[in-house]
Amino acid sequence: MTITEKIEQYFDKLIAEGKLSPGDRLPGYVELCRLFSIPYSSAQRAYKNLEHSGKIKIRNGIGSFLNGGEILDVEFRLTETSFDFPVMERLLNAIARENELNLNIRIKAIEQGDFQTCFQEHKVVIFEKVPHWSQAGMMLDYSEFEDYSEFLSQFDSMGDALSTMQLPFYMFTYQGVVNTEILKRIGFEQDVSRFDSLGWWEVLVKKCRECGVSPAMKLLLPKLTWSMPYLVPLALLRLQEGFAPDALFSPPCFDTETGERVFRILDDCDSYEDSAQNFFSQESALAFSVGSWGCVQYRKLGFPETHFRIVPLMCGDRRVLRYGLYCLETFINSSITRNEKQRIWMLLKKLLSKRVLKEVCSMSGAIALRKDMGIEDYQWVNREDFYHFIPQKDDLLLHSETLRESLASSLSALYEAYLCCHADGKLIRMRMDEKLSGSLENG
Repeated sequence: MTITEKIEQYFDKLIAEGKLSPGDRLPGYVELCRLFSIPYSSAQRAYKNLEHSGKIKIRNGIGSFLNGGEILDVEFRLTETSFDFPVMERLLNAIARENELNLNIRIKAIEQGDFQTCFQEHKVVIFEKVPHWSQAGMMLDYSEFEDYSEFLSQFDSMGDALSTMQLPFYMFTYQGVVNTEILKRIGFEQDVSRFDSLGWWEVLVKKCRECGVSPAMKLLLPKLTWSMPYLVPLALLRLQEGFAPDALFSPPCFDTETGERVFRILDDCDSYEDSAQNFFSQESALAFSVGSWGCVQYRKLGFPETHFRIVPLMCGDRRVLRYGLYCLETFINSSITRNEKQRIWMLLKKLLSKRVLKEVCSMSGAIALRKDMGIEDYQWVNREDFYHFIPQKDDLLLHSETLRESLASSLSALYEAYLCCHADGKLIRMRMDEKLSGSLENG
C-alpha cells in the first residue's frame, strides 16, 4: 500500500467515525510526517496526489481541507406529470443535508421526445429515463464504486438488461379501466371484469354511439412517434392465439385476421393529441391501458373515485402485466472530481433506499424495483382493484417498449398514414409486416 493510500484510508476511517466532515481542515505536513513517520517531501507528494483525485483541496498559505465543503450544483430531470417537483426538490435536498453532501439540487422537467440539455454548462445532470432511449454525453459509470454490485443486488430489473451507467429507479404498470358511470348511463349490462378476447367490444361500441359517447380513445402525439395505440389490443388477441409475450410481433402479425380486427377496433376509438385528455378527462367508456400513476392522479384531476374500476388484462387464468421501466443516468463533464462523484453516488443510494422510495412511490403511483418492498409499502394501493398493478409471480410480462425505438417509430408512421392520410389499410398492414420481417433479418 502506498503512502497516499494509507493516508486516504486514515481519512476514510475518521469520516466513518464521524470525526471528519467535508470542509474540515486536515493535518498539516509536519503533523502528517509525525503520524506516518514519513519525510516532508512524501507528505507533500501524497497531498498532491489526493488533491488530484479530488479527495482534498489545498489552499496555499491557508491549509488543506477535506473536499466536499464546496457546494456542487446538481440538475435533476424528471417527468413533470409523474412527480410533484417542489416536494421532490425538498426531499432530495433534505437527503443532501442529512448526509452532509453539500449539494444544491434543482429539478427541471423532461419534455417528451426532447432530451437535449447543455451538459457543458452543468457539472452534473441526472436523468430519469427509459433505458433504451439514446442520448449523447459523458456518463458516470456506477460500477467504479466498490459497493456497486452489492447495492444493485437489492433490485429486480424485471428481466431488463441495464448497463453499468443505469440504475433501476421505478416502473409504472398498466392495466385496463372502465368508466362505470358511463357504462351505467348507456345501459351496457355485460360484465367487463377482464380484458382478454374483447368479445364484448362491438356491443359496447354500438351502445356508445347511440348515446353519443366515445367507446375509447387513442393517443396520437407527433413528438411521441413510438406511442403504439395498437399494442394492447394486438397483444391481448395474439396471446389468446398462443403467442408468447416475446413473440407478439413475429410476422405475419398485422397482415392477418387479428391485425385487421385490431385496426377495426382502433377505428372505433376517438383520437386525441393532448396527453392531458386521457381517460380521467371522463370522456370515454374505457381505456385499454392506464398506468398505476392513475391511482394517485385521479384525485388531482377531479375524477370521482366511484366512477371507475381497474380491469386486469388477462390470458386464460394468467394476468398480463404491461410495464414500463425507468432508470437513472448521470451525465458529467470532465471537470468533475472523484469526491464529487462519491457525493453523487451517495445521493443516488439514499434516493433508492426503501425509506425514500416509499415516499416517491406514494406521490407518484410508481412501483419500486427493490426486492424488499411489498404491497404494504405502497400507500396508494388502498382499493381492491388497485392490486392489479402490483407484479405477481405468475404474471405474463409485457414491456411497454417491446420494440426498439426506430422500428416502433416506423410502424407508428405507417399507422399514422392510414389514420390521417386515409391510406389503404390492407397495404399499410402489409408494409408493417415488411418492417417487422426486415427487422428480424437485420437482427
